[in-house]
Amino acid sequence: MGDISVRVSLFNKIKKIQDQVNDHVNTPLSLVQVSELLGRIDKNMEALESVHYKIVALCLADADIVVQDTTFEPMEEAYMTTRVKLLEIQSSLQQANPSSSVTRSSSSASKVKLPRIELPKFAGRYEDWISFKDLFFATIHNDAALTGAEKLQYLKSVLDDEPATLIRAIQVSNSNYQEAWDLLNNRYDNQREIVNSVLQRLFGPKPIQTESAVELQKLLDNAKECVRTLKVLKRPVEHWDDVLVHFYVRKLDANTRREWAIRLTGSALPSFTDLTIFLENHIRGLQASGSVNQKSSSGGKRQHQVASHHVSAEHKCVICTGSHLLYSCKEFIAKSPAERSNIKKQHRLCYNCLHPGHHIKTCRSNSKCRKCQKRHHSMLHIERDGVKEANKENAPPPGGSESNITSNHILQVNTQVLLPTAVVLVQDNMGIQQRCRVLLDTGSQGSFISEDCVHRLGLRR
Repeated sequence: MGDISVRVSLFNKIKKIQDQVNDHVNTPLSLVQVSELLGRIDKNMEALESVHYKIVALCLADADIVVQDTTFEPMEEAYMTTRVKLLEIQSSLQQANPSSSVTRSSSSASKVKLPRIELPKFAGRYEDWISFKDLFFATIHNDAALTGAEKLQYLKSVLDDEPATLIRAIQVSNSNYQEAWDLLNNRYDNQREIVNSVLQRLFGPKPIQTESAVELQKLLDNAKECVRTLKVLKRPVEHWDDVLVHFYVRKLDANTRREWAIRLTGSALPSFTDLTIFLENHIRGLQASGSVNQKSSSGGKRQHQVASHHVSAEHKCVICTGSHLLYSCKEFIAKSPAERSNIKKQHRLCYNCLHPGHHIKTCRSNSKCRKCQKRHHSMLHIERDGVKEANKENAPPPGGSESNITSNHILQVNTQVLLPTAVVLVQDNMGIQQRCRVLLDTGSQGSFISEDCVHRLGLRR
């Protein structure tokens, strides 16, 4: 087990370097120290890998190999993390002290300090591959001052999800960088998949339901970005105007489509550039008017109607003219359901919510009667043994001036209910069968017997 002890010892040396790097804020490292630590950590990692492979070679079972690899993973992770931090510190120190840099291009003599380029994470989306590849080539791949191991370390640090898994097993070394890059390039530099992915985004947006500057801007930005990407891929998008205009006009809300139709003149087919210019101007107009998320005219009209009902109901009570809702009025509560129904009819109130200005067919309230679960207000409910209420909403007369007419009728009905009966033989306390008539009520929750029947059968109380 000597190799295991050696592995632990080498890992402890890497952790000491890691501690020094983490303490850089409190105890700053110089450029010389950073270079020294980079050499030491690479040397320790190279020895650590060698020892680890010896331990794995001695394992007889696959399970033992898995255990050893699992033990080695945090060691490798500590090395990778520490080395990336050292490279970042080295880069910042070189920018702060240009004269100390060993390799310097002619442009670095400028006194202008350029902002540091942050490489974006690549998570495997085909449409992101081209921009990621170009940026990585410009900043890392083509930098002759970086070794293959450093480039591979940078590459691993900017990958996520599937791409990271793809090259996870590749050890950081000078000779393995090109292999790792080839794996990624063969997987994601696929023009067919890239084009299909971009087309899916181009023709994927859902229609906009209400006029909104924010939603229109998202739609326009998506279209322009996809078209630019397809141009880079040398697709003939300059001949797609008819298709693009037709598709994206169908995705606009009703108000914007109407404005677009008004702007068109003559019979010439508009180009996609014409549509983008119109949308840019239309979006600026919406933003200038404050209609960033404006509702459609029909939706706005419905909101206005509901608001007016609400205000009129709160303004005054139709009975006592108090500032409360009708169903909160003490006088209204004290009346019988029939009297309340007459008040509703007299003031043309909604049969369901008791608000004026609309009838039950257009009532937006989802409330129902708490007693019978039918669509009327609970305070208008009339019990079965009294009077039964029938409600009918009449449509507006063809030539009438009034648009909402509610007609309610109180109908007297015969509440007598006929239930089936049967003559049955029942054995009394002496064992003699007696003829008895029973009443069958399937909705009853209790059973009853007459006093005379109790005496005839000799039953005990």
